[in-house]
Amino acid sequence: MIQEFFKARDGKNLAFRWLPAEDTETALICMHGSTFSSQWYLMFGRMLHKQGMTICLPDWRGHGKSEGRPGDLDYPDQLQDDLHDLIAHLKERGVRRFVLGGHSAGSLASLRYLGIYGTKDIAGFFAIAPPLTQAEETRKYDIATSGLEYFIRYFRKRRHSRPMAGPEQQNLPTINLWKYWLAMLFPVFRRMPVLSFPPVGSAAGNQGRVLECSYNLLSAYTIKRYTDLFASIDIPCHITVGEHDEVVDANILYTVMNWYISPQVDSCLTEIPNATHMSAISASAKPLSSWLGKVVERQLEVAL
Repeated sequence: MIQEFFKARDGKNLAFRWLPAEDTETALICMHGSTFSSQWYLMFGRMLHKQGMTICLPDWRGHGKSEGRPGDLDYPDQLQDDLHDLIAHLKERGVRRFVLGGHSAGSLASLRYLGIYGTKDIAGFFAIAPPLTQAEETRKYDIATSGLEYFIRYFRKRRHSRPMAGPEQQNLPTINLWKYWLAMLFPVFRRMPVLSFPPVGSAAGNQGRVLECSYNLLSAYTIKRYTDLFASIDIPCHITVGEHDEVVDANILYTVMNWYISPQVDSCLTEIPNATHMSAISASAKPLSSWLGKVVERQLEVAL
């Protein structure tokens, strides 16, 4: 594993972990989830690297070894622009095609990248436990403001309910809706924290985590019309989710795939037995490995 840096368009030095294999013409880029850095994804990367895949694990701006203000961006699409600059940097080093995706919020940031920059040179897309939580209907658990959000969106009282998160789900983030709406209405407030993640476990386990998130950073991986983005996917895609995921319901992902991803697209969903939102990371390496082999083989056939 090599710790490297590239220069973003604004001059900031952004970090990525590089695990080169014999074939460096195809590289997998995995975007980490909220609060974390690429350090937490090394086991996942090494497992796929052992199967002969070149792996790139970037640190978001302001996270890990990357420069920038922790938990914030200058503008909502900056994370996607940074990713585009990273891809350009790797192309200069001889990488010709990419498999792009990530875990949790990182998978949504990657999906937004496809919506902004398209799929040129992107051979496949993967998502590990994508949290489709922007719409009230797609949450696995109710939160205190679920009824209010539903009323604001539809101007009627909500007639359904779901279980509230229990003690085992208390690591879920909390959003300050007043700050969020203030930032949404007045851009001057968009760099203040609106989302907070609680520390989990020991102090050592939280070292290096970024527990607060600004409106700009939240917007970088917030997908309001996820149906349109999923419908626009025109490359092979693989979604994985843990059976006991605390954030996303596998049934929702099945519905999204069946309703919105084109039947012309080679897509699949793997539900990982006994896995949670975090344990699904390493557990996804095995199903993704066999899928990656097919994606690379297809690209080589096209090249011939």
